[in-house]
Amino acid sequence: MSAIGDRWRSDRAVRTSRASGPSRNAAAYCAENRRRSPPRAGKQTVFVHGLPQVSPKKFDDAGGARVAALVVKRGIGMAKKVLLVDDSRAVRLICRRLMTSFGFESLEAENGREALALVRSHSDIEVILLDWNMPIMNGLDFLKVLRAERRPLQPAVIMCTMYSEPSRIAEAMAAGASEYLMKPFSQNILLSKFQEVGVL
Repeated sequence: MSAIGDRWRSDRAVRTSRASGPSRNAAAYCAENRRRSPPRAGKQTVFVHGLPQVSPKKFDDAGGARVAALVVKRGIGMAKKVLLVDDSRAVRLICRRLMTSFGFESLEAENGREALALVRSHSDIEVILLDWNMPIMNGLDFLKVLRAERRPLQPAVIMCTMYSEPSRIAEAMAAGASEYLMKPFSQNILLSKFQEVGVL
């Protein structure tokens, strides 16, 4: 067992201990997301088949209040960094607006190779929203390289994809994903995932 592997597992254990709920297996992820998504058309919808549908300004009052409370609790000048990795500019735009509402500073990459360069030059990135299917280097290959590297902080990685098969979820979790999020998703589901990985 490598020292790097021990270091990542230790870091993941710390994040898991801060999470709001117990870890779940691939089948449980499918069951949870079947209950939660796809959402009915309305204020909370962020993605439908990977494409943005509504402005993030139109979120429900309850979700907005939860986000506002978290931002105030964190305080001014304490923005955490998030890396948005997706080959769709539209998806990154929507995610960036969401991250701003969560109080995060966003960095962006359109493939795994660009994402690696950003992670290596910004050691303070705390969480990554990662698409699976991308050109040049896909999300799974990026994740494997990321977890194999020695670094002071291994960021939490939330895999965001349309793949819902248990085998795909298990593959992503085995490669080092902290959480798995299926498109389409709502603001509240994304918020809960950030809380589960311990960055909110």
